[in-house]
Amino acid sequence: FGNEHKACPYYMSKALTDYNTSLTFMPYNYILDPSIRKTLKLNLENTIIIFDEGHNIERVCEDSMSTELKSETLVLFLRAFDLVLQSLKELKDGKYDDLNSKELSDLDMHDVAKVKLIICNLEEELDRLVKKQDKGSHDTHEIFNILHRVNLNHEHIELVTSICEKINTVVMSATTAYLSNQTIAALSSVCSFLEIVQPFTLVKEGETLSSKKLDFIKNYKLYTEIDKESHYQKTWLNTSVPNGWTVYLW
Repeated sequence: FGNEHKACPYYMSKALTDYNTSLTFMPYNYILDPSIRKTLKLNLENTIIIFDEGHNIERVCEDSMSTELKSETLVLFLRAFDLVLQSLKELKDGKYDDLNSKELSDLDMHDVAKVKLIICNLEEELDRLVKKQDKGSHDTHEIFNILHRVNLNHEHIELVTSICEKINTVVMSATTAYLSNQTIAALSSVCSFLEIVQPFTLVKEGETLSSKKLDFIKNYKLYTEIDKESHYQKTWLNTSVPNGWTVYLW
């Protein structure tokens, strides 16, 4: 049907869900993974959900609540923010000529610069963490110490997420090659990493931050690994490591 009508079956099936479809098929990680569910804007209210091959659900849930952050991801993230800041400057000077100038104008230059600085500081702190040992687990509490040092509280995590969503809107409306798919994925990866710890940075009435931290520490392991095969130099830091690394929260 897709070939005959020159239409994409995947996006057509997504569009049909907006018309009170009675039956929708999808991989069940689309439902179980909060970030995918949010991206697809899935509304599960008054819905009967049937899982096939249900013995895999536990593993999918573990994977959806685990996250990792690679040094290469942060490189792409920060380069994207450099490009956005340059575009905002050109827009301010009247030199930006792409049709997505309206979407770009929704971004506040100071907020974009603030997020870039926070993530630069986060990368520097993670560099220090990785340098403690080439490979192995760390005290999970250290992730909260890092977030505190770079001022990544609940409010600032929401700011990072909001700015990344606006940048995605800018990219989607651009008529020229604005950012690569890998860069868009990097923005999403950083947000996903922060969203895992975000609930534990918010203190509700009657709760203590220590109890939230203990809950997180009980359920998660902080693990780092250096990629010996990856070599690059980060020019925006005074000190840098020549190897790539990955930080895991399992």
